[in-house]
Formats: sequence, C-alpha cells, structure tokens
Amino acid sequence: RQQQEGRGVLFTNDKKGNERAPDFKGDILIDGNVYKLAGWKKTSPYGELISLARSEFQPGAQNSKYPKVVEDGDVPF
Repeated sequence: RQQQEGRGVLFTNDKKGNERAPDFKGDILIDGNVYKLAGWKKTSPYGELISLARSEFQPGAQNSKYPKVVEDGDVPF
C-alpha cells in the first residue's frame, strides 16, 4: 500500500504490555518521512479523547514498513 503525504493510520494496540503502553499505534507520512504515532484513550472535562505522540524521525533508521517517498527531482540520475 502506498502511503499518502499528510495521512496516517492508527490501529488498536493488541500487544499492550502495561498500563502506560499506548492504546493505539500507527504511523504518518510528513514531508516524505514516516513517523511513528502512539495514542492513549483519556477522559477530560470535555469528554473522551485520544492523546497523540509522534516519535522523532531518525534518518537512515528503518522505522516503518513504508518506504521513504522520493520525488523525481531528488533522484541523482
């Protein structure tokens, strides 16, 4: 599946090992880089919500099943 720029996905974390682990895990594509996402179900005075956190991109790290998007102008040949 090709991931689209500015779009991401969250899945239920079925391997939640402890209370602090995220309820949801996924990733998002921003500026050609894939970032990991984590989400926690929370209750606030305004009702139910999902709190999100994004991991920092690490160049050269294999941090997703999706390849980095390369624009035509970035190809050196």
